[in-house]
Amino acid sequence: MKGKCLSARNPAVHILQLPPEILSEIIRYLSPAEKSNVRATCNQFKDLVDQPALWQKSTIVLRFTTNFNEAFWGVLQKRKVTSVVLKGFRVQQWKKFLRFMPDLHTLTILDAILSEKAVQGLRQLKSLQKLHMENCMALSKSNFQEAICCLDLTHLHLCGVTLSTELIHISRLQNLQALSLHTLTKPLPHNMLEDILLHLPNLRELSLACLNSKETLLDPKLSDVDPRGNSPGAPMLQLCSLALQNTGYRLLLDAPHRLPVLRTLTVCNTEPMTWMPLLTPSQLAWSSSVWSEPASQTLTSSLCRVGLCY
Repeated sequence: MKGKCLSARNPAVHILQLPPEILSEIIRYLSPAEKSNVRATCNQFKDLVDQPALWQKSTIVLRFTTNFNEAFWGVLQKRKVTSVVLKGFRVQQWKKFLRFMPDLHTLTILDAILSEKAVQGLRQLKSLQKLHMENCMALSKSNFQEAICCLDLTHLHLCGVTLSTELIHISRLQNLQALSLHTLTKPLPHNMLEDILLHLPNLRELSLACLNSKETLLDPKLSDVDPRGNSPGAPMLQLCSLALQNTGYRLLLDAPHRLPVLRTLTVCNTEPMTWMPLLTPSQLAWSSSVWSEPASQTLTSSLCRVGLCY
């Protein structure tokens, strides 16, 4: 009787008696940190936690200030992790990363100074679909542009990039569905942007920003452009989402004709916005303190969400 009471007070005995399928389903809802804690309890949970099916939707954050051993990389390879965030950079760790995780689908690199050889290593990630790089020193180098053009990316996010003519090579990413270009001091020239968009027929999401620019929405360069959107030869875009910060406003001039399926528009500016030719008075009613001269021309009827800020 005493033994039965002790058994009843020990939940681990009962948990381990559950079918593996149920245990796996429970573990599926845990965070990566919680999974690691469960894994450390016993060999049975270790095998369960390392199942690839439990890591399909997980993103692992790696700080390259830590030295990871071969066993660590082996565990990630066994789990078939497909999404990773890298913070910092070390050459030896980068080499191991590429060797053990060649089937990565999503990669985010933050605050790293990448050498030319390190950048070329991106070519080894043949299955990579989504690449996010923020505050990385290699973004202005031509070797980086060459490396990403060898990949079959569907999503590309570059934040903190120094404006370079090499950015034009992004137009070679024919399967790109989402693109973010956030430059530091100079906005992307409109003719370069148009050339990139012309060669990306599958693009559905576009985010443009000039992080340190003071360009206002009333851009003097647009004074000669017909506000009714009459730009001869401008191709139609299939964008569903458009976000602009201190740059790219010229795209809005052609919105009724070029953005027929646009559903979400976000516009941010460092200065108070005083000119917007496309929104109706009813759309501007809730933001009258921001806009002073709404025109009669409207955006496409598909638009269902507008965000304005300065």
